[in-house]
Amino acid sequence: MRVPFWLLCIALLWTGQPASAATTLEQQRLLFQQARSALARHDMARAQTLRRKLGGYPLAPYIDIRIAQHRMAAGDDTMVAEAIARYPDIPESRDLHLAWIKNLAKRGQWPAVAEQLTRLPAAAVRYPRIAMQAAFYSGNRADAVARFSRYWQRGGRITHALAPIARAWRRAGNPTNQARWQRITRLMPQGKWRLVRPLLTHLRATDRQLVAHWHRGQRHPDTVLARWPLPSRPSAHEAQVLTRLLRRLSLREPESAWHYATRLQLAFDHRQWLALQRNLALRAARHQLPVAATWLAQLPDAAQNDATRGWRTRLLLQARDWRGVLQAISAMPDRQRRQPEWAYWQARALEQVGKPDAAKLLFAVLAQERGYFSFLSAERLHIPYQIASRPADVDHKLLKNLQRIPGIVRAHEWLVLGLQSKARREWFRALQEMTPAKWRAAAALASGWGWYDRAILAALRGRAIDALEQRFPLAYSRHVRRAAKSSGLAPSLIWSIIRQESAFNAQAISPAGAKGLMQLRPRTAAMVAKRHHARHTPNLFDAATNIRLGSHYLASIKRRFDGSVPLATAAYNAGPARVNRWLKRQPYREGDLWIASIPFRETRNYVQHVLAYSILYDWRQGKRHPLSISRQLSTPIHLASAR
Repeated sequence: MRVPFWLLCIALLWTGQPASAATTLEQQRLLFQQARSALARHDMARAQTLRRKLGGYPLAPYIDIRIAQHRMAAGDDTMVAEAIARYPDIPESRDLHLAWIKNLAKRGQWPAVAEQLTRLPAAAVRYPRIAMQAAFYSGNRADAVARFSRYWQRGGRITHALAPIARAWRRAGNPTNQARWQRITRLMPQGKWRLVRPLLTHLRATDRQLVAHWHRGQRHPDTVLARWPLPSRPSAHEAQVLTRLLRRLSLREPESAWHYATRLQLAFDHRQWLALQRNLALRAARHQLPVAATWLAQLPDAAQNDATRGWRTRLLLQARDWRGVLQAISAMPDRQRRQPEWAYWQARALEQVGKPDAAKLLFAVLAQERGYFSFLSAERLHIPYQIASRPADVDHKLLKNLQRIPGIVRAHEWLVLGLQSKARREWFRALQEMTPAKWRAAAALASGWGWYDRAILAALRGRAIDALEQRFPLAYSRHVRRAAKSSGLAPSLIWSIIRQESAFNAQAISPAGAKGLMQLRPRTAAMVAKRHHARHTPNLFDAATNIRLGSHYLASIKRRFDGSVPLATAAYNAGPARVNRWLKRQPYREGDLWIASIPFRETRNYVQHVLAYSILYDWRQGKRHPLSISRQLSTPIHLASAR
């Protein structure tokens, strides 16, 4: 039997072990990097030669996958199916599979596309237009039309390639008025009026009018709501539009939104009305309006949840209505009332109403734990913090088995090569369906590698909450101490910010574009670098650079807010301008009360975590008398200086 030439190439590529193959791990790593460079230059001959020398190096399959991808791009996909089948557990094999499906679709090979979609169903979700065409041109037109209908109602774009399916869909009696309405409600919030307008022709007159009001209300919701005719009965479409406009208005003027909602109440059924009331009352609470406490208290039980009960209590705290605080907390379900936050405020309220013994009992229970409210409680009782730390219980047999998993071996190799994103993909893929004991072993492994963010997450999943040395590493110590000395910040504060921002992932990138250990935005980093006479664009993925610039930025904010760590920390997370607005609404007198009133839950939790972490990092450095949270909260603030 004659063997095809391409099959001989595959056999040589994947099984050939020439005598000149690399014999040490260091040599293999060097050859692997050279092979990746050759592929980047599209030097296929060089890449294949180097691949044969790699032998059984753990990352060698990545070269095979990339070679297959290069050949596919050149019109030869003979190696693709073999690579996908041979390396199913390698993350980039899935990338290759997705790319192959797109390539087949581009070439119009729809039966092949349909077959591959059955092998990788997630691709149909990722590429809905390709999935429609594959079904349509493979003879399953009913499925194609059903997919198109859902796609269209979700606001999907009608491309030239989808025109035949769209025609078949229309011949089947589509779209219905309800489908048109569904598409409009997806497109309107995106501001796609040009795509909405053609849909209005076939709508009922009342719905056309609703959409016109909605369109005008995008910019001026108050004007539209003021002229809205009084409804006589609930209407699903009217309620939908009114809800959008009222929520939009509540972003700026919660009281006006509440007024108009009350006037137009008949447009809503009971469930819709409760949801709207709750939303508007919470919006007013986040604006720190005094009337919000009344609105929240008046909500019926069916509309109450943890957020409404919590915000009602916060508003009462702002007003120093301590008896009201006790009543609000007593109205919480037992599950919520026992949370450290509300147990602490219950104790504080008991102090204020003249029941110190009852307060001390609650503080004593809280002080046995570890965390922001526990540390505050210990300080109020003048007793030491309870920082219980013990190493995680690690099964060494599990640890050895973990080290043998091919994906873990590959993750370590990527880590050694400095490519954490690729290492992380292998790590996640290898550690699916893990038990807590296995996660503890994974935490020990990652910690031994100096892969701190993975160790922290694995310890948490392994329920090793007392493994404080693992969960709060003194990583990048030289850079942190140097930055602390030059910026004037405490090392424990810098470590706490790093721990909260990135969990020590030096390659972290946020959705907003913040980068590195202290999650600096490039623009902010450039500004700080310019102040310190840097000549080059800062590399925010370099640990020393990120820590230096982040520390100086935090120090500058701290100076703006009279040296207040809580305000500087809040501003680092939410921005100085927002903190100034919050200070105007709620002056900074008692630190714990001010933090409780922060409108953003993310920022509120952020500040609490950083303050608690600073205690733990003082402890990690062996300080016998760590700086108390209460002292950090007691810094006097003058708003004029917080510009």
